[in-house]
Amino acid sequence: ALGQPIPPALRGIDLLAAPPPTNRAQIAEYRVGRAIVQDPWKLIARDGQPNTLYNLESDPGETTNVAPQHPQVVARLQGELQQLQDGASAEISERTDTAVLQKLRALGYIRDDAPPEYHGEAEPTQGR
Repeated sequence: ALGQPIPPALRGIDLLAAPPPTNRAQIAEYRVGRAIVQDPWKLIARDGQPNTLYNLESDPGETTNVAPQHPQVVARLQGELQQLQDGASAEISERTDTAVLQKLRALGYIRDDAPPEYHGEAEPTQGR
């Protein structure tokens, strides 16, 4: 829609060209973690906490963590989430020039002492 190419690492699809696939993973990133949804599963990976897994068909309210009963699903979704995150980080690093990185660092969006899980991306900040 914007005329921009889709970065190869993000494996995007043109939603305007055809109906979207029915079982395509959806991801979300927020201040303290990430989530991936691939029917019927939803994995929530919070920083510093055990992952939680929900079966959205049988538990749409996400009240029962079934991660202990489905370690293979947790491992698969964790791998997919990590692959997407690593690919996006690499794509951002390739396209971001030194001047932009210096400005982001000066504004506090990038910290040299950030934990490895941030992979050089902007670190979430408290209260924003």
